[in-house]
Amino acid sequence: MRKLWFKRYPRNEIAIGNEAFADTDVSDGKSFRFILAGQAADSWFILFETGGLLHHHTLVFFQRAGRDYRVVEAAYGNLRQDTFESCVAAVTKGKFVQTDDLAAY
Repeated sequence: MRKLWFKRYPRNEIAIGNEAFADTDVSDGKSFRFILAGQAADSWFILFETGGLLHHHTLVFFQRAGRDYRVVEAAYGNLRQDTFESCVAAVTKGKFVQTDDLAAY
């Protein structure tokens, strides 16, 4: 799963913790910020934030396919806070939009 993730989002472009993050189009820092991840059996999810002019959060779901992982769902939206609880509330209230372009993730 990490191999697939870092192929699309190189480590040097992802802010972690207090690293500089370009949350607006005039900010300095990395283009993406890791928020959280979780796992249940052979499935994983990653929540991250994309900065810049079209600032948003993305939720990507991965599932094991043999020895590798594949993206099975992805959605984007905006969170009030960068927490698991805020993510669950936003998804429950329909604040995230599912995308059909799984190849982009």
